[in-house]
Amino acid sequence: MKDFKKILSAVLLTALTFGLCACGGSPAGGTTADGPASDETLITLSGDSASVKGGGASASGSTVNIKAAGTYRVSGSLDDGCVIVDTGEVATEVTLILDGADICCTSGPAIHIKQAKDLRVVLADGSANTLTSGIKGSPVTEDASGAALYCEDDIDIEGNGALEVRAYINNGIGSKKDLDINSGTIFVSAVNNGIRGANSVEIKGGAVTVHADNDGVKATETEKPGKGYVSVSGGEVAVIAMGDGISAATELNITGGTLAVDAVGDGQVKSSKALKAVTDLNISGGSVTLLSFASTAASCDGNICVSGGEIAISAAKRAFNATGSFILSGGEVLAVIGSEKNAAPTGGGQSYICAPLSGRLGDSITVSGEVLLASAEARTDYAQVLYSAPDIAAGEEYTAANQNRSVSTVALK
Repeated sequence: MKDFKKILSAVLLTALTFGLCACGGSPAGGTTADGPASDETLITLSGDSASVKGGGASASGSTVNIKAAGTYRVSGSLDDGCVIVDTGEVATEVTLILDGADICCTSGPAIHIKQAKDLRVVLADGSANTLTSGIKGSPVTEDASGAALYCEDDIDIEGNGALEVRAYINNGIGSKKDLDINSGTIFVSAVNNGIRGANSVEIKGGAVTVHADNDGVKATETEKPGKGYVSVSGGEVAVIAMGDGISAATELNITGGTLAVDAVGDGQVKSSKALKAVTDLNISGGSVTLLSFASTAASCDGNICVSGGEIAISAAKRAFNATGSFILSGGEVLAVIGSEKNAAPTGGGQSYICAPLSGRLGDSITVSGEVLLASAEARTDYAQVLYSAPDIAAGEEYTAANQNRSVSTVALK
């Protein structure tokens, strides 16, 4: 028996790891397992100034400029300053190790990568790092800075440390090209989008938590072939967004990891779907929990394909809404939905039930055959329950129930 409540609880605990505050307040520097190497340039931040030991970088007041390829380790705090990486037209590799760094910039990005062909941000083992743009309560200016961590080239984020990003001006973490998160414990709070990669966003590992006043995770490119996609293949990811939880200008692919997405907006001023894609939305693995307080959980202008994974949904409207086809060929799905419209897939071959069971937010819901198959707590009011799993047999009777009533229905295929 699958208890879908446990999936949600495990991943949302990540959101409690960090607390938010305004500029200032240095994080505790960790004892790192990957201490400074002899060829690293050491950048030490000290309130309103910085010092550099090694080549490739210079400091002027509270601004640090990195101009050459190399590895740079950043520690200490800046009250109002920034680190700028600009290596010019020559293709270079830059590794920026954050090792107990607390950088606040009241007017723009705390870290701004203007040009560096291959840029790695490494969170040093055991370190806690904070990047802040703006001051809490600042006017929201969407074109002011790009993001608190802003890269105009590709960016990879990795390491076994922690990073807290507080964006009071615009986005949290942003790239004009490809943005990959491979590891690390990352918390992002943003007044606009949480994590935004124009060409793509790939989350492959780590513990990633996003609180966004607009979209949580977003890719926007529509003109370049093979770009504009978002993928989640590993890690623990929790998103709470006033707009769409995860939004892809082309494809959205979920193949692994543990993912919880809450779209908590009212759906009136802006779209507020848990998952949204334009061409294709595919779920083939992972543990996925979706909530849409006011709208549909998973929406695609093209096709939706569910072929694997464990998926729990609460939605004020529909569970899956595809302009093209909704293919259900594998995985386990329990959807508690407010819409009375037909929730059935259009194809795929896996059997399912649609039970006209209605109730209120907070109800305990079970689905059973000869034994209990699944349970969940309703996170919205609802009008029907959709359940599908590989062991469901077409033509057999199954029962969906809450604490007040039960509805029996025959599985279809």
